[in-house]
Amino acid sequence: DECDRMINACRVNNVKLGIAYYRHFYPIIERIKQILSSGQIGRPVMVQINAFEYFDPPADLPRSWFLKKAEAGGGPMFDFGCHRIEVLLNIFGKIKSTNGFAGNIVFDREVEDTCTAHFAFESGPWAVLNVSHAVFEPRDTL
Repeated sequence: DECDRMINACRVNNVKLGIAYYRHFYPIIERIKQILSSGQIGRPVMVQINAFEYFDPPADLPRSWFLKKAEAGGGPMFDFGCHRIEVLLNIFGKIKSTNGFAGNIVFDREVEDTCTAHFAFESGPWAVLNVSHAVFEPRDTL
């Protein structure tokens, strides 16, 4: 209902509405797609993405809303994991099946602090996506 109201308000006021999946346009992602489609490194079998940061803000920090389920929906998968899923979809196409785990490994909070998702793509490869708000050493790898 809320989404429908947003869409209608944008339509009435001639405003563009979208999700900022900006990684879709990263030149390196386009280059990865070119290399894969050329076949020069063979057929992809397995992909792994790790995206970690330590996020434990004080309640008065503006970004602390990320820890409230009613506002954020979930933890790091909702925060930045969804952007990595979009990259995987952009490169490998439709997902055939998925499963995963989400929980609080370090923190006791409304939203999970760590998630792992497994994807099987219709195009063949499998992928593992690990995201966490509970790892001291930041990492963002594909």
